[in-house]
Amino acid sequence: MAALSASRNTPEWSGVATRYHYGLIPVEASTSLYVGSMVAINNNGRAVPAQSRAAGATLSKLNVLGICEYIYAGGILPPGIDALNQTGNGTLYPGATATLGTAGAISVGVVAGCFGMDVDSTVTAANVGEMCFAIDDHTVGMGTLVANTTSITVPGSGILINVLQPDIVPGTFDAYSATGAGGTHYLEGTDFAVDYQAGLFIALSGGAISAGGTVYVTYRRAAAKVVAGEIVAMDGGIAYVNFWRDSPTL
Repeated sequence: MAALSASRNTPEWSGVATRYHYGLIPVEASTSLYVGSMVAINNNGRAVPAQSRAAGATLSKLNVLGICEYIYAGGILPPGIDALNQTGNGTLYPGATATLGTAGAISVGVVAGCFGMDVDSTVTAANVGEMCFAIDDHTVGMGTLVANTTSITVPGSGILINVLQPDIVPGTFDAYSATGAGGTHYLEGTDFAVDYQAGLFIALSGGAISAGGTVYVTYRRAAAKVVAGEIVAMDGGIAYVNFWRDSPTL
């Protein structure tokens, strides 16, 4: 599907997820965001439309936050006004504190919760309960998840970090002391930590993983994909995505 070119009346599935309102997010330079669209934050800390990560940019931060709720330019603007941070649009936002088209000239309010998004052909009712990915600022899909199982040798000294593949899907990572998911099942947050976006495995001090030891890990990754959230329901061809409960970070 094509990205939005106007506001979207995005439905909400109430009672599933707690609403969470982020602070104002400055809009990236030369960027347009529409009320009701999915908003992501980039590695500059600025709001951009949710989208699939471009090939070759798998280490660039792009985290989906939720839905664009309102526009701020010296004050909260009336409903129906979109965030068109483009050169020459200064008259649309008389309260803006910088020249339109430059980074942060206007900001958006973003709300996380459970909202209905359009879907591509990869999404079916069987995907309820699974994580989905942003295709554009109003569409989600399942993408292709690639299973990986490998052994790693933890560094013998210094910072105990191993570099794996980027874009690991949260909730899919397991680590064991023996091949075939055998031996000790190490605990995330106790024995190790994972940077899911960069693909880093960190053995934690005080955990059961020894420096210089071998660890067998299994995980799924989604190259060039950006996690949106968990599909909690399908209704009328729309996927209701929980942007809040899992707060995925890739």
